Amino acid sequence: YVPDVKRGKPKIFVSHGIGDPVLPFGNTRDLLVPQLRSEGYNVELALFQGVHEVPFDIETRGMDWFLAANS
Repeated sequence: YVPDVKRGKPKIFVSHGIGDPVLPFGNTRDLLVPQLRSEGYNVELALFQGVHEVPFDIETRGMDWFLAANS
């Protein structure tokens, strides 16, 4: 679902495993992230070697990014 009205410009952290068999990472890298950036969103993209998961180092990176972005 994509709302018709957008409010604000939150910073966005996206991570994706390049071997994800559920959601192709190319859609995220080549479509979703560029679309968000073209709409003025500040997007941090973290690609990693892996599948449909969130490895600990990516989880830590995302949390560090979130804390820095909101301090």
